[in-house]
Amino acid sequence: MSNAYLINKNEKVVFEVWVGKITKEEFFAHDRKLLNDPELPPGSSVLVDITGASFDEIGEAGFEELVRLYREHRDRTAGVKVAIVASKNFQRAKMYESETAPALLNVIVFNEMNHACTWLGVNKKEAQEWIDSKRAELISSSAV
Repeated sequence: MSNAYLINKNEKVVFEVWVGKITKEEFFAHDRKLLNDPELPPGSSVLVDITGASFDEIGEAGFEELVRLYREHRDRTAGVKVAIVASKNFQRAKMYESETAPALLNVIVFNEMNHACTWLGVNKKEAQEWIDSKRAELISSSAV
């Protein structure tokens, strides 16, 4: 279906939310867009909520392609901390975590938002409000 992200350049924080069935093409298009976004500061902390999404189409080969993409953008990915909040996607997110380690990303998958925010050092209330708001927008826009 879709996703949205917000970059807070001053705090070097990115919030992402994903909703619905995500294709490999959507996933790669998002990562290319984010990596080429001039507002993305190197060494950012990235909070990703995938609790409302399905990534069934993306397997190990897709993650290997992502690693190549991340390596091409080492100047943007080195030192990045990524906290993924997953539920039904936990195993797939763990696969992403292990596959992306060679690309200099520091990824940890969490079951709930509070621990993810604590690890990243981001404001949970601010993150949750933005994610909930964007998720509702994405769901309502896809229902049309």
